[in-house]
Amino acid sequence: MSIKYLAVLLLSVCSLTVSAQKKKKAAAPKPTKKTLATAASSTAEWFPTKTGTRFYVLSGPTKDTLSLGQFEPKAPEPTEITLTEFTAKGVKLIAVSWKENTLTKADKRTEKAVKAQTRIFDPVSKTAVLENTQSTTNISEIVSLGGTDATKTVEKIRSEGSECKLLPDGDVTLTNKGRSDRLSYDPKQGKYVVAKKK
Repeated sequence: MSIKYLAVLLLSVCSLTVSAQKKKKAAAPKPTKKTLATAASSTAEWFPTKTGTRFYVLSGPTKDTLSLGQFEPKAPEPTEITLTEFTAKGVKLIAVSWKENTLTKADKRTEKAVKAQTRIFDPVSKTAVLENTQSTTNISEIVSLGGTDATKTVEKIRSEGSECKLLPDGDVTLTNKGRSDRLSYDPKQGKYVVAKKK
């Protein structure tokens, strides 16, 4: 046996040993959907992926998808989710409500916003018959006092939109700054309209 042959044999054994000791890369965990709320025949689900997070309702025995929105890949989950199946004017509907919390910080300003979202769907036509957003933003800002080094913190609250409440008879009230409007479902138009005064 020549020395060259022995050196090649030794080198190949060493390379096999090194390659056998390399660890395999761990596979990236597969995204998993999470059920956030349930009703008799519906579920609200949160499904994060690399490209974005889907928020939707699966409805009925065939699990039809009713989209609630597309969010950033690592967006925080919505909170206070409620899922209600009800009947309005003889039509079965599904109401979903949730809150989205955001925090925005700048050098001297902080905004904490809460968006209360409500969607009411007709699961047969898979369409939204009512959509409502109400937002409340608490703003904290440090302001200078007249050319001096002195500062003070100013607190403000900004509100937009109307508060939405589902009533036992399937009607909805939208309330904003003391004004309240009652809406009723109109099966012919397939949407909520201002209720006729009784």
